[in-house]
Amino acid sequence: MTAEPSRLTPTALEQLALARFGAPKRRGGGVLRYGRKGGSLVVHLSGPRAGWWYDWSLWGTPDWCGRLDREPGTDTPGSAPFDPRAGGFAADDERLAGVRELVRASRWPEGTPTDVYLASRGITERPLPPSVRHLDNPRAALFLGKKTTGAVIVVQLVYLTADGAKDRRRAVVKRTRAAGSDWAPVAGFRMPGRGEMILAEGPETGLSLWQALGRPVIVLFGMRGSFRTGRRRVTLAGDPDAYGSPAWGARCRAAIDLARRHHRVRVAVPPAEAGDWNDVLQREGDAGVRARWRRPALRTVHDGDEPMDRSAADAWHARIAAVVASHRVETSDRSTLNGP
Repeated sequence: MTAEPSRLTPTALEQLALARFGAPKRRGGGVLRYGRKGGSLVVHLSGPRAGWWYDWSLWGTPDWCGRLDREPGTDTPGSAPFDPRAGGFAADDERLAGVRELVRASRWPEGTPTDVYLASRGITERPLPPSVRHLDNPRAALFLGKKTTGAVIVVQLVYLTADGAKDRRRAVVKRTRAAGSDWAPVAGFRMPGRGEMILAEGPETGLSLWQALGRPVIVLFGMRGSFRTGRRRVTLAGDPDAYGSPAWGARCRAAIDLARRHHRVRVAVPPAEAGDWNDVLQREGDAGVRARWRRPALRTVHDGDEPMDRSAADAWHARIAAVVASHRVETSDRSTLNGP
């Protein structure tokens, strides 16, 4: 089966889409979008993918895409005009198969231990983003890390008990599996929203900020500064790690690395006594997260007409490394280094 676009007119394709999927949440740019806030199901009315629909939340399953003007089940992912390996990421076949199998075995989280677990963490917004899934075997919350194309190339599992608590019987409660070794710059657990992009380290933090602030959030599955957002301004959501600790150093380095690719980078860290952003959500609710987000916890790392130049970034990295190595710093430098 070829990957040719449909020969039907955009108007005819739209009529087929309305008959199959109903009224879209959003339209524009030759596409119709369905789901929460214009979510994961996309129908193309024009261009090289005209007539094709893609449900990115089901990528890796047999029914994630198809042609509007063909019978359901006629098409396969391999026949679609889309290559999940395109865009600079080279997948390892065996690891990609493992990721796809996890996605294929997962299901919607409503009514599952994943649903209970997230609610116990104060994350009560429903429906959850389409990249939140549940696995029955092993029992785990599954968070899908996608490229901008929607291809799932990394997943994170949080192992759970039947009653929705973290499974502390396991030596490792949280595990990340990727389809290759170079996924960090291009993939993350994405949540829709409006306003300035927020980058978060873990799913619980990301979901907490998405729920309380309504901003677009990308979870990096770690404190990584190599991620490329394509935006001029981003905010990195951090934890109140001990000053000079390795975790503090990782956050500082990530902020500086982001400043190399963005015109403005800010870091939002709650005060130490408040805990991380999910702790704030559980204790103070959405309003507490919004209030603390506006307080001095929000610091500017870089704000200029151009991204931070290499020499300035290298100087920052050297100072951060020195602080982590010594675990102490002169008072005169403390406020400056606390920026990242």
